[in-house]
Amino acid sequence: MAEENEDKTAKAKSRKKPATIKLIEPVEWGEEVIKEITLKPIRGKHLRTLPSNPTLNDILKIASKISGVSSAVFDEMCSEDITRISEAVGELF
Repeated sequence: MAEENEDKTAKAKSRKKPATIKLIEPVEWGEEVIKEITLKPIRGKHLRTLPSNPTLNDILKIASKISGVSSAVFDEMCSEDITRISEAVGELF
């Protein structure tokens, strides 16, 4: 039982760290080339408007908020990068 609680505590601590995703296809945005996205931990304020069955659009809105990257940048990403980012956001819950 104690081992199970330690495992849960370790998982909770690991989720609080920012997650950096290196993009398969960097995105040119103005004069900048975005090669990676860093997702900060999700906070309550990010969840206030999240529906009980979030769509990909809802997940990408959260990704934009916790990364500080414009949602328009996500519109230019390849599907593989979008999939990886949405999975990473899911792991931060």
